[in-house]
Formats: sequence, structure tokens, C-alpha cells
Amino acid sequence: MVGDVQRAKSNKQWIIVFVIIILILLGVGIYSFLKISNQEAENSNTSLNSGSSNTLANQVNSNLIEDVLFETYINSDYGFSIEYPADWQYEASSTSSGSNEIFSLGLSYNKQAVGLSVMSDEMEGLLRNSISVEKESTLEINGVAATKLEGSSAKDGSLINIIIIKKENKLYSLRGIGSNFNEIVASFKLL
Repeated sequence: MVGDVQRAKSNKQWIIVFVIIILILLGVGIYSFLKISNQEAENSNTSLNSGSSNTLANQVNSNLIEDVLFETYINSDYGFSIEYPADWQYEASSTSSGSNEIFSLGLSYNKQAVGLSVMSDEMEGLLRNSISVEKESTLEINGVAATKLEGSSAKDGSLINIIIIKKENKLYSLRGIGSNFNEIVASFKLL
């Protein structure tokens, strides 16, 4: 029985380490993506639309909202859609280890970025530990209850907002700051 308890603790510690590594890799990936995007924008003085090619079922549609062209990213595998300004770029990836799978979507333009992750709802505690929460509130996004965490990143102290939406055993997390973040979050829909 003592061996079972120690094994359970060991497994939980490995899951925590795995999630921390994934979050760090996601942060490094978004930072690198933004840095490359900024260099390309400076070199060409134009902005390009691009999407990563991946095997996940996704679709991008265009629509015009208040004189700004928006693209709609639809991912039927993870059950969501989200709109973002057409001059932004996106990068999608999925990683898994055992029964834990994390899907990440990074949206960026110049120094602005919004990250979306889909993971098991069991990982909420780890997500909450990634931010020093100054304010927590509830809101509704397209008819779905959500929690908004406002504070600073536990990693580097930068200001950050995290929106948490739960559906069944999935947790949808949107990270970012600023007016574009609010517009993008307002477009999030569960399928």
C-alpha cells in the first residue's frame, strides 16, 4: 500500500513536470514565432497570412467585421472556432504523453500574441499556478460560462490574462493581453 502511494506521487510529479515542460516549450515557440514574424515584417514591410500545415482537421474562412478582415480558424478535432485579424499568423501543434494531450494554437502579429491551449481539465491547477492572480471574475463568451484570471506571469512577471472555459473533460485556455485579445476571445465558440 505504501508502494502504491509512492508510485501515485511519482506519477503525479511526472505529469506536473511534463505539463511545465509543455508550457515552457509553448512559450519559447510563441516567442520564437513572434521574433521571426517581426523580422519578416521589417524585411518585407508587408504582412503575410500563413497557416501551419498539420494533420489536424482545421479550416480557415475569411469575413469582414467593421472594415477589418478576419479569418476564422475552425478545429473540429478539438471542437472550437476562433476569429483573428487576417494580417495575423497562426501556428498549431499537438503534443501528447500517455493519456495527456495538449493542443496549442499561437496567433501573432508583430509584438501581439494570443495563445489558445486545449488540455485535460485535470490540468487546471497547473495552469492557475502559471499566473500570480490579481483578479478573478466570471464571464460568458457566446453563451458559455468562463473564468477570467488577470495578473502577472509566474515565469517573467509580465501582465497576462487567462480565460478558462471547460466543456466535458476538456479545458480551453486563452492567454494574452490588450484590445485584440478581447476581440479574439469574444469570437471563441465551442462547436
